[in-house]
Amino acid sequence: MMIKQMKNLFELYDDNDIKRFYSHVDKRGEDECWPWLAMTSEKGYGVFSCKRKIYRNSRFIKLIMGEDIKDKVVKNTCGDITCCNPKHNDLITHAEVMQRMRESGNSCVGSKNRASKLTEADIRAIKSRYKRNSLTDGFAPIGNDYGVTAGCIRDIVIGKTWKHVD
Repeated sequence: MMIKQMKNLFELYDDNDIKRFYSHVDKRGEDECWPWLAMTSEKGYGVFSCKRKIYRNSRFIKLIMGEDIKDKVVKNTCGDITCCNPKHNDLITHAEVMQRMRESGNSCVGSKNRASKLTEADIRAIKSRYKRNSLTDGFAPIGNDYGVTAGCIRDIVIGKTWKHVD
């Protein structure tokens, strides 16, 4: 009994799952979008349940195409988030996602982030003001002046955060 349960854990999908998946896809021409016809998430992405696990349709199509989806993100290239055409969905790393967001101006870094207490001008002032072992211009006093922690100021000074500001 235990061996049978273990076998089922490693079985991601079978032929019936693939047939069921494609029954929810409007498969069109090779280069056209293949719209998802079944359930979608609150954000509009197609979702598919298989072996007690829920996948986005774009991830499941990459899985059944034999691609390694572990530690990867599926990025839609056609603009239709329900599209199941494998040609319209690229597998990329999280780092590549962040790089594309920066290049397109869609990332919320620095003062674009609505949770930020600081601006780019503040960062420049902090970097020029900081003096090592200073009682008035060290991490804690600067942090107190700007309403942030000493650790926040340290991360700015050593370049761990706010890397985009010179």
